[in-house]
Amino acid sequence: MKNYYFLIIFFIPTIISLPQTSSLTGKIIDQYSKQAVPFVNIGLADTYFGTSANEHGAFKISLNIGKHNLIISCVGYETKLLQVFIPEQKELLISLKPVTIELPEVIVNSDENPAYAIIRKAIANREKNSAGLSNYFYNFYSKNILKSGKEIVFIEEDIGEGLNNLVGNVKEIKTKLYHTENISKKTFSESNLNILENGIIDFTADSLIIGDEFVFHLPLSKFAFSYYDYELLGIKQSDQRYFYHIKVIPYSNIRPTFAGEILIDDSTYALTGVDLKFISRNFLPFTNLKLSVFQKLEQHKNYWLPKYYNIDVETTFNYYYLFSLDSAITSYIKVFNNYQINVDENSPLLKTINQLADTSFKHEPEFVSLSKMDSIRLYPITINEQKAYTEIDSNKTILSSLKLGGIGGKYVKESEQERIEKDTAGFNLFSVLEYLSFRNNRIDGIALGLQYSNLNTTNLFGVSAETNYSFLRKDVNSMIEFKYYPKEIFFDNISFFGFYESKPAFVFSPYSNFMNAISVSLGFEDQFDYYLSKGVGLNFQKNLSDATNIKFGFTFENQNSLEAKKYYSIFNAKQFVRPNLVTGKGIDNRFIINFNSGTSPYDFQFLQQNGLVSQVDFSSKLFGSDFNYTKINAAYQFYFDTFYDELLFAPYLGIMIEGSAVLGNYNQQHLETPQTSLGIFAPFGTFKGLTPYQFISDKRIALHIEHNWRKTFFDMLGIYFPVEWNIELTTGVSLLNLWNGKKLIDLQKSKEFYWESYAGISGIFGLLSINVVYNKFDDVVVRLGLTKVL
Repeated sequence: MKNYYFLIIFFIPTIISLPQTSSLTGKIIDQYSKQAVPFVNIGLADTYFGTSANEHGAFKISLNIGKHNLIISCVGYETKLLQVFIPEQKELLISLKPVTIELPEVIVNSDENPAYAIIRKAIANREKNSAGLSNYFYNFYSKNILKSGKEIVFIEEDIGEGLNNLVGNVKEIKTKLYHTENISKKTFSESNLNILENGIIDFTADSLIIGDEFVFHLPLSKFAFSYYDYELLGIKQSDQRYFYHIKVIPYSNIRPTFAGEILIDDSTYALTGVDLKFISRNFLPFTNLKLSVFQKLEQHKNYWLPKYYNIDVETTFNYYYLFSLDSAITSYIKVFNNYQINVDENSPLLKTINQLADTSFKHEPEFVSLSKMDSIRLYPITINEQKAYTEIDSNKTILSSLKLGGIGGKYVKESEQERIEKDTAGFNLFSVLEYLSFRNNRIDGIALGLQYSNLNTTNLFGVSAETNYSFLRKDVNSMIEFKYYPKEIFFDNISFFGFYESKPAFVFSPYSNFMNAISVSLGFEDQFDYYLSKGVGLNFQKNLSDATNIKFGFTFENQNSLEAKKYYSIFNAKQFVRPNLVTGKGIDNRFIINFNSGTSPYDFQFLQQNGLVSQVDFSSKLFGSDFNYTKINAAYQFYFDTFYDELLFAPYLGIMIEGSAVLGNYNQQHLETPQTSLGIFAPFGTFKGLTPYQFISDKRIALHIEHNWRKTFFDMLGIYFPVEWNIELTTGVSLLNLWNGKKLIDLQKSKEFYWESYAGISGIFGLLSINVVYNKFDDVVVRLGLTKVL
């Protein structure tokens, strides 16, 4: 906290204590065309203080009372020295004379544009041009705007001081002096409206990384010639310096690269300006993204540092016209001045910064009046922006401010408005469904009841319970679990549970009772075999890391057979009911060890994630069991990007290995069958060409390999319709080998090998997939299913 007070005391006086100042405004135009000249540098002679003109050529600067010499400079125009008297002069109209330079003769290979030689030198000089620069301190002005359509729904301005520390992690101190007072701070200011507003992009680096995976290849990277073509457009002049004006042309519209223009200093081959754009249909599903970056740099003590920085991100979204977003634009502008190069590492300022753990430090802003901001602002705002300060509704959130279309957009806006007006508006159907227990299977028929779960690790105790009544079996299914989260003993949680229910014979399955009920209700075959289970258990869990845990437990269970009866189906009420294979009876008391790492392969995933799940059951007469067996189940799933791995959603290969074995004195309920499709749901790791219990065994191993080509397959072919609608190509193969030590039922074979291959498209409506499967038996199966969203 003392550090915070130090920083506040250090910064604020230098910014808001501007005695006897007056604002000078003006506009800069081309001497001949009379058109506005944008982004011109306006600097105070013999200082590093100044500002920049906006895109309309307008500028604003606060100066002390007295006489000042202004330097007006812009690449492509003659530099002008202008003397002004404050406060006599309030507004200026400045004309700049353009400079025309003949393109010099450059001796190069006949088949190579001169730009290539220039880019090679710029890449070779990158380290030389930044040698010795460890940090730089600056004043800044920034403006952040969110528009929906053409309407401004958020505007924020900051004036402060910053330090960019280039050694180690980049650290920036940002002292806010003004925050838009009529905007909900909680809703807007804590949201990163612009994905690139935090930090300064160094376009001389090899890459720009957004998040953990999305990688832009930059025009001056050491691999630049693998991604870009270049063309010399001409030479521009400013203040007796010359700059190569080069066009940047990306090779591919798939890879994340920029297109546009850059400026290179002719003496140092340093990058001095960029005007680049990125347009993508592949950044996010159903989303078009346009990113524009404009950056001007100025020379300070032989280093080229940012003077003006503008990032515009435009996003449009269209989900089959059911939900759409009409052009949400975030615009971030930052103007720098008063540079101090290489602040002494022993200075109190830098020592304090290095003590901070965060890479970016911000304290609560000091709110100042709009009139005060008008007097110290380093950059002019437009009439529309000035108007937005007084007209924006402070009660609106981002969702309620955006122009959303379609049925879904209308619903979201209405729901958001209701939430704003009242936290709970009347009857909430979804809150009721959360507590409803629903089953529909060939044992219970329809089973309805209640469920509740509060297994929250922040509490000392948790409970989960479910009970429902089976109308077909005329019996009750019930389960209850109590969890204790001790604070100071070896185990992270201890659970005690009891149960009386019809239970699927699977140890692991990607399908819940609820998902199975939906599938059966739609007329598909029940995936599971069942037995009547009643008993109690005790588990101890130790978390080895955030994603890895191990469980030890005892389960004391009485198992009895159940008879398959009928389906309750909306579309196929008279379908054939497969007999229930489980007929074994007895006491099955067992010791269980369960090990998990990462995300379970049996959990539904919106994004592909690696994970291992395994379990060993040891049933013995020593525990009073009627059985004496050891059962092992394990599944490991991992993914890796295959090509275009710099994309946010790159093509990937998924591999899942699954195996089980049971040895000793066991019964039919201990056998295993491969995971097959559950009606329309056929996730990765299931056999799409098999039906439930087509194979059954006491030992099996399965291998699933799937490649998702994403939308790049269609992009490479130049077929853009699937790209616009988020259609992805997938191909895969699944292999199965099984063995049986003893035969308990007629379906068992001593040994069997099975294979299937498939190809299909996924991402239909963002959720569905269609796969065509060909298998060992020469069957061709068309499988409609759900898919990962991303």
